[in-house]
Amino acid sequence: MARPKCSVDGCEYENNARGLCRTHYGAWMRENKHLTKPHSPTVALNDAEKNDYWLWVKNHLKLA
Repeated sequence: MARPKCSVDGCEYENNARGLCRTHYGAWMRENKHLTKPHSPTVALNDAEKNDYWLWVKNHLKLA
């Protein structure tokens, strides 16, 4: 089943997100950056915390 067309009058491309094609969605994103969710802040870890984290990852994924 094909996706519906872009909701912009005269545009024949398939809908990508928010009812808009990729071109119109990109334009919407540029105009509405304030509406998008900001990225999570980066957490700074000291060396001991990094080692604990990677040990947990290895154990969780059964790599160790």
